[in-house]
Amino acid sequence: MARKLTLQTFDGAVEMVRRNPEVPIDELIERVCSKGGTTIQAIDTFRADELEAIIDKAMTRCRNRSEELSKL
Repeated sequence: MARKLTLQTFDGAVEMVRRNPEVPIDELIERVCSKGGTTIQAIDTFRADELEAIIDKAMTRCRNRSEELSKL
C-alpha cells in the first residue's frame, strides 16, 4: 500500500509540473503544501539533505558514462 501511495503521489506531482511549465517548482510546492503539514515536512527533509544536489550529481555521472560508452 505504501508503494502504491508513493507512486500515486509522484505521478500527481509530475503531472502538476507538466501542466504548469511556466510556474517555478518552488511556487507549485507552496501552492499544494500546508504550512506545518506532512508534505512540507518531507520537502524540508529533501532540502536539508540536499536531494537536488544528489540528483544533479547522479545525472551528471549518467551523462558522462553515456558519452564514454558512445565512444566505444
